[in-house]
Amino acid sequence: MPENRDLFRTLGWDIRVPQQYLVMGTSAEFASNPGHFDEIKARLQEDGVWLTTVDELLGIADSHVRTRRRVPDVTGWAISPHVVQGNGSLKVLVQVEDFALLYPTSVEFVRSAGPGLPSDVDYFSYDRGMRRAVLAHLRRDFMGLCAYCRTPDRLAGGIDAFSIETFRPRALFPQLAWSYQNLLYACRSCNAAKAAGWPAPREEQAGYRFVDPVERFHDHFEETDEGVWRPRTRAAEYTIANLKLNRESLMKTRRLLRQLQGTGE
Repeated sequence: MPENRDLFRTLGWDIRVPQQYLVMGTSAEFASNPGHFDEIKARLQEDGVWLTTVDELLGIADSHVRTRRRVPDVTGWAISPHVVQGNGSLKVLVQVEDFALLYPTSVEFVRSAGPGLPSDVDYFSYDRGMRRAVLAHLRRDFMGLCAYCRTPDRLAGGIDAFSIETFRPRALFPQLAWSYQNLLYACRSCNAAKAAGWPAPREEQAGYRFVDPVERFHDHFEETDEGVWRPRTRAAEYTIANLKLNRESLMKTRRLLRQLQGTGE
């Protein structure tokens, strides 16, 4: 229906024609008389209304997410698993975060406006409760993945194994020290490896820099079947070397995820 357009837009769908949707039951309910369903569907289309069923709509949504593999602004969107008559179990995205868990290099990070605190707030001087609240907000932005190595926190000890990372070091960029847009959700290993590191001016001029995690992953990196990240750009080469993004523990996790992807089709 027209009032659902905003939801479809969050999925990247630009709905123009037809202008209205009517969701009616499940496909199984029309299995005994499919001709009747097709007849109603054709009649409604003449009036600009698209007739669909619940499981058909869920299947379209699942296919869309798996094909585009871009899921901004829909972290809270959930679809319940269901069974399609005659086709067995249909693999449906239960939560965006679950998709990110299996396909960490296929999602794009989209920053939110932050937790609504002043832009000059010292996130690290607040009490533990406030820091944890900021960390939880960052976790939603980065879908439970380390912004650098993309390891899911559910495979690395949870949120307690992650910390607030400042992308541009405070010593070099004091004006951005407490800007939420400069903060990342990072595992402690990547946080320690990055520390206050930043390329020298001559390196930046040559294209050697840290890849900003909000940039598209596949514009800079490719992953082999062995779980090795190979650079496509000088920025990726610099990032891999300085953050040790091909350490053995990471490659083991990537190989495990590839095995899970194979069993989840």
